[in-house]
Amino acid sequence: MFGLIEFLTGGKRRKEAARQLSFDDAIAAHEKWKERLLNIAGGNSPELISLNIDDIRCDDKCTLGIWIHEVAKDKFGKDQIFADLLHEHAAFHICAADVIEHAKRKRLSYSRAIINGSFTRISQKVVRLLEMLRSKYARL
Repeated sequence: MFGLIEFLTGGKRRKEAARQLSFDDAIAAHEKWKERLLNIAGGNSPELISLNIDDIRCDDKCTLGIWIHEVAKDKFGKDQIFADLLHEHAAFHICAADVIEHAKRKRLSYSRAIINGSFTRISQKVVRLLEMLRSKYARL
């Protein structure tokens, strides 16, 4: 599984990871985000300095985003579950970027409020949609 930095950056490695991404890897990576963002919102993370808010806000730069836009679209593009995943994954990135933006401006209480509110709800939706796709297409 890839860490946060690899999930957000890494060029060639990120594209290769997207080609090999399993539903389980995607779900596990998503579940790690909350813990890492809580560390960032707590002011305890050296990752904060190196994170680019504009890159995080884009939903097609992380491993899962590349998988969604370049790999899964051909397989699942006509499925409503996939369409919902596409939408929720984009919303997830907006929330994650908002958390990091507030943390960079030392507005840590705002970061934590987003994590405990909209971020958690959207992240849970993304995981649920990935689980639904996995169940529906497990034999592919």
